[in-house]
Amino acid sequence: MVKQFYRIEILNHDAVHRYRLTYALIRMMLYLLARTLPRLEESQTDRKGFLERWFASDIPEKVDLVLNQFLVKFLRKLKVLLLRVDNSLSTHLKKIKPNRLR
Repeated sequence: MVKQFYRIEILNHDAVHRYRLTYALIRMMLYLLARTLPRLEESQTDRKGFLERWFASDIPEKVDLVLNQFLVKFLRKLKVLLLRVDNSLSTHLKKIKPNRLR
């Protein structure tokens, strides 16, 4: 039993090291990314990206309008469906409820 307990501690110890190593690598990647961002912004000042052109156009407003229309219709239909389910459950409960509790 002592060997098994020791083995579990070794596995947990290894997991902690992997965890620390993973976060150290992630921090290092973020640090390198943060250092290279100013250089990227300086070199691409004249060009507009796809997202910048897309946000400046009328497309996001049209997408928002269509999405809102769809959401309103969907929520109305969902409301009707839920009311129908509620009604059927209520009638079913009335049928199975004993007479003295009515």
